[in-house]
Amino acid sequence: MVILLSASFLFLIVVSLTIILRQKAGQSRALLPEQLSSPPASFPPARLFADSENEFALQLKDEAEARFREELKQRASAGDLQVLVDERFPKEPDFYYSVISLLLESCETEDCVFNLARFVAANESLLFTESLGARYLEECKSSTSSVSCSELLHFAALTNDSILYQNACEWVIEEWKRGAFAGVRARDLLGLIEAEQWTISAVARSSGAGFVLKRSLNTFRRELQSENRA
Repeated sequence: MVILLSASFLFLIVVSLTIILRQKAGQSRALLPEQLSSPPASFPPARLFADSENEFALQLKDEAEARFREELKQRASAGDLQVLVDERFPKEPDFYYSVISLLLESCETEDCVFNLARFVAANESLLFTESLGARYLEECKSSTSSVSCSELLHFAALTNDSILYQNACEWVIEEWKRGAFAGVRARDLLGLIEAEQWTISAVARSSGAGFVLKRSLNTFRRELQSENRA
């Protein structure tokens, strides 16, 4: 009896070991070959001081940009018109306006202002600012040399400022009445005034100042038409 029990116990042990070994063998076969042969995955080592390096590079770039802007301003203060067409010129309206102001400040004669205005007007990529148009009109009013009414009206319209254009028209008409702009007939002057108004944008013409300009143009039209009949 004892022998029978011992044999049964040994048989159970053998069966249990066989089952355990088969389970382990199945788990090993479930793994992919590359998983068995490859070492555990590892993450790339982090770069030391990466953030500091990026900040330093950005700081150097900002300093170079600041030095270049200062160089442009110095050139403008010296009256260098080519600064406006420098291919590296920042595409920022505020900086552009500041450079135009420096160029105007550098002008001590009317010829300097006239040259600046003509340079800007000749380059379609450049904005003819209100400050430039106002300074040009001011120089025309005090000029002892002949002034081109067509150029004056065109430059005033390029500023896209309805009030400035109206002021320019008023001054031109008054000067024309005094005998300036010899050879220009009333109908020619009226045609020029009406044509140049379309240089002003539709948005500006539809504004409050644009409405006032339209009323003034009607006045100019009646005034010059009556001069034309005289």
